[in-house]
Amino acid sequence: MEPDIVVEMVRENNAKGIKTSTIIGDDDSTTISRLKREVDPQIEKLSDMNHVKKNLANHLYTLQKIHRTLSVKVIRYIQKCWNYMIAQNVGNPDGVSVGLDAMSKHPFGDHSSCGDWCAHIKNPNTKFKSLPYGKCLTDQGLQTSLSELFSRYKDHCQKLAEMGSTQANESLNMTISSKAPKRYHFSGSASLNYRVAAGVAQKNIGHGYITKFTMLNVKVRTSELHLLFNQQVNTRTGLSPGVYTHKISLLRDLQHRKRKAIANTRQAKRKRIELKARKLQSNALHEKREGTTYSSEVGLVEQIPSPRYMPSRDPVEFSPETHIPAYFDLETTGLGRTSHITQMAAVVGKEEFSCFVFPREQISKEASRLTGITIKNGKMYHLNKEVEAKTISVAVQSLLNFLSKFEKKVLIVGHNVQLFDCPVFLNSLYSCNRIKDASEIVDGFLDTLSLFKLIKPGLSSYRQEYLCNSLISLSYDAHDARGDVVALQKLVEQQGVRFDSTEAKSSSFTFQYAIDSHAYSKEVNANLPSLQILISQKVISVGMAKKIAGSGLKYEHLLQAFKRNQTEGLFDLCQEQYKSSVRVTKSKKVIEKMINYFAKLSES
Repeated sequence: MEPDIVVEMVRENNAKGIKTSTIIGDDDSTTISRLKREVDPQIEKLSDMNHVKKNLANHLYTLQKIHRTLSVKVIRYIQKCWNYMIAQNVGNPDGVSVGLDAMSKHPFGDHSSCGDWCAHIKNPNTKFKSLPYGKCLTDQGLQTSLSELFSRYKDHCQKLAEMGSTQANESLNMTISSKAPKRYHFSGSASLNYRVAAGVAQKNIGHGYITKFTMLNVKVRTSELHLLFNQQVNTRTGLSPGVYTHKISLLRDLQHRKRKAIANTRQAKRKRIELKARKLQSNALHEKREGTTYSSEVGLVEQIPSPRYMPSRDPVEFSPETHIPAYFDLETTGLGRTSHITQMAAVVGKEEFSCFVFPREQISKEASRLTGITIKNGKMYHLNKEVEAKTISVAVQSLLNFLSKFEKKVLIVGHNVQLFDCPVFLNSLYSCNRIKDASEIVDGFLDTLSLFKLIKPGLSSYRQEYLCNSLISLSYDAHDARGDVVALQKLVEQQGVRFDSTEAKSSSFTFQYAIDSHAYSKEVNANLPSLQILISQKVISVGMAKKIAGSGLKYEHLLQAFKRNQTEGLFDLCQEQYKSSVRVTKSKKVIEKMINYFAKLSES
């Protein structure tokens, strides 16, 4: 279709007296051969610099499959050097020839073919800002391949020095597409000619064409487009544009000139380059996450999941008019966060709530020794006295009923509540399907362990029993939920703690943060076992493994990313950005250790 259109256009121009001597396009020879055969054998063709650049990129990405060190960052640097070389040698084929030599030498620290543009000639210690680690490349195999690639371009130095650009055509296409969008079938409408003509008029004289003239016809004369207008048509049809149409056309032209002026500044160009780099990285990352999307048995390939990030902690905005503190404590079957509840208690003001809960798992010996809670023959005992125990669903609902009757948002106050009581409590809420009900009652949590570390620094211990004994001279039986919450209430009230103070806010967190942290912890626990092999081989630390697991990645996902792109797969995956944070880490050392591990694994 393209050759047909070009031949028809040039032939019509020739018939109207417009002589076409040169065309600019890609390196497809079909169009120019047909033009010379059917229209004018003297017509010449220039290569489009953007098409040449794309062809170079295709060659570089083909080499990337052979050379691991040819990363996307290195390819972009070579493309940038190419653009500079072409721009500096317009009309100078000898300069292009020398520049092609420098293309395979300069990135590797050999500046024998560089000109005065190269800062490394004056200062050999100058960093390569756009190359990894700011150092020159050292892969000799890659240098040989690049030298062979650019040597093939040496046969076309004359053509490279006389390239043209089709950007003006693309600009006109954009203007016309605003009048005749491609998503609509205007080619079957009589309005298409008028829409195209309106686009041409806007390109030539700006938005003011609406108010200056009404276009009747478009006539091509010599090398310019001249429009025949009838200024009285608007008046005759009663459609004469008014004052506001004139104002908006002037405004649009002014905005266009401003955008054009800004687009030519150094800052705007740099911003466009950065934006393009981010888009390319994002697209590449999505491709690596999705893998092959069109092939046989593609449905059997597991996709790499979207990133999960560690939630940011939000403090509770406590107000005495809208909030009320509820002192809270749990006793459990063990010390793990997945332990089952055996007793729960809460105190709000002078009202108390306490109940024993029959657990669904065995109580550990250590937990029984500390709490005095045991189970014998299907009955629960506390300090060898039989007690009435509720099921977890009944106990949770009873607690929520107790907290809801105060008609204020509840701030749950507990000692070490963030690391222990809160995760255990959330497990019970999820198991009973009461998470939504709880979110409507509880606004957040306050950890008194963190609070007293702030308001009473330097103490030898921050256990609740020690704080009560040393600060308010209160001794009590610990590890009984009811006794613990009563003692905690006395400790906080006698110390005059204000829940709207800076220290209290920094020790608090919202209920939503608790939910997000709970989900993040579950993700870590689900994915961490698969990463044990990397920990045991000392490829990554335990802390890094938790970061990887928390981001939603398993060992299999890391291996898939490596197989899909050995040079950039893991870098893009681990450095995937969200706002100001990354998915896993920016550390090149950590990522390269994983790449080396998988590379050795694939070789064996």
